[in-house]
Amino acid sequence: MNEKVIEIKNLTYHYPNQTKLILKKVNLSINRGDWVSLIGANGSGKSTLAKLIVGLLDDEEQQIQVFGKTMNDKNGNEIRSNIGMVFQNPENQFVSSTVLDDVAFGLENQGMKTSEMKIRVAKALETVEMNDFINQAPNQLSGGQNQRVALASVLAQQPSLIILDEATSMLDPTTRSKILKVVHRLHEEQGTTVLAITHDINETLLSDKIVILNQGEIVAEDKPNRIYVQTELLRKCGLEVPLTYQVQQAFSKNGIKLSEDYLNEEELIKQLWKLN
Repeated sequence: MNEKVIEIKNLTYHYPNQTKLILKKVNLSINRGDWVSLIGANGSGKSTLAKLIVGLLDDEEQQIQVFGKTMNDKNGNEIRSNIGMVFQNPENQFVSSTVLDDVAFGLENQGMKTSEMKIRVAKALETVEMNDFINQAPNQLSGGQNQRVALASVLAQQPSLIILDEATSMLDPTTRSKILKVVHRLHEEQGTTVLAITHDINETLLSDKIVILNQGEIVAEDKPNRIYVQTELLRKCGLEVPLTYQVQQAFSKNGIKLSEDYLNEEELIKQLWKLN
């Protein structure tokens, strides 16, 4: 039986002193080792759901379980110690005066040996290409650089669950691809569970499952190749069909057969080179 990392049952939520429902009877199950992409247009409730999962917002009905424990005041700190989360605007996550100290902060709290901590911090900063900025103050960095530092902090901790809440939105396409590949490597090699929240369906290439949230409701949940063919639903939810899938379909209509599996950009280019 698959171990549940996140289990949400019939979750409905509105902000205090408001009546408008942000989330409506949401049911979501994520197994250990899954990579799940939660997608939806801006305002669909994605970030609210992420904050509820990690206990930054209070689920009064206590309908959320993480690592088999109910997310509440009693269990919150223990649960969060195994979660690495990066927000769209990570500036509020910084607690130290330099990049180096900030990435090391979580490891220091874990009581990690200095020798091991130095190795992890250096590797994480190198991975996100920020090792030349170790003595910089976070407030001296650009928005994209701040996101990379926040990601480095998460990578260094090697948590059981990584939540990316629009975490690559301020990065250029090349850096975004590199970061997602790093997280994918953690996912593959260490069995890290990933919940990637985005409005960009092109970021879902590595997913095991895609969940579409529209106006607070889950309207579809399936494997990527079964989601991508639902073009009418995607457009109705304010989402674009992935460019690489559009290319595949265009070739198919002209009698040129590519792999039946969904191709990311690199794989698609390799297939086109073979045709050439």
